[in-house]
Amino acid sequence: MLTTGSIYLLPTGPISSFLIVSEPAAAKHILRSSDNPRRNVYGKGLVAEISKFLFGDGFAVAEGQLWTARRKAVAPSFHKAYLELMVERVFVPSAQMLNKKLKDQAGKPIDIESCFSQLTLDIIGKAVFNYDFDSLTEESPVIQAVYTALKETEQRATDLLPYWKIPLITLVDERQRKAAEAVEVIRETTEKLIDKCKKIVEEEERRDGQAVEVGEDYVDEGDPSILRFLIAARDEVSSMQLRDD
Repeated sequence: MLTTGSIYLLPTGPISSFLIVSEPAAAKHILRSSDNPRRNVYGKGLVAEISKFLFGDGFAVAEGQLWTARRKAVAPSFHKAYLELMVERVFVPSAQMLNKKLKDQAGKPIDIESCFSQLTLDIIGKAVFNYDFDSLTEESPVIQAVYTALKETEQRATDLLPYWKIPLITLVDERQRKAAEAVEVIRETTEKLIDKCKKIVEEEERRDGQAVEVGEDYVDEGDPSILRFLIAARDEVSSMQLRDD
């Protein structure tokens, strides 16, 4: 069994493991097969099961027709102009912020895994929501909630029994109570960001007297986020589906 390389198995418990794929050709094959409703041999399996409490029916864990529909709605937002703007405004500044943090901590012990988690959260916040978590430099209830929820996902992958499926388990189990509270904080924050973006787009349309024209390379200079693209494109889904995505 391979434990390193571009394709390997990552043990997550006595009877479970994840197949880690970073080989481009293999990843392309898996994604194309997953988009085939007649022969979807690459289900998300355990990943979807342990993450549903956090992502709901979102794009990341959806399968079948729902995944196909959400993929077609979300994929156009990742166009060339968007990616170029993200590199310039998000990826590079975030990487520079991490470099500064590491230099400031030179000669001292530092948790690199935590630093990269913070970097990832900052990039996702800006690229997807146009929201600055600023987790590399400060703490907040939202950041702590994200860490708590992701940690719960990791722990569920190694639990011998899925006891977290028991109804009302949050009433008696401290770990599950904290996870549920963290998800509530994340969802409330996300819903506020969605409502705020919708109001901005609606106000602009009232001011201009027409709907925003969303072409293949549409990107709003003031808010180039994926959320802005989906709302401006009139993606006909509920706020709950947008939140889960």
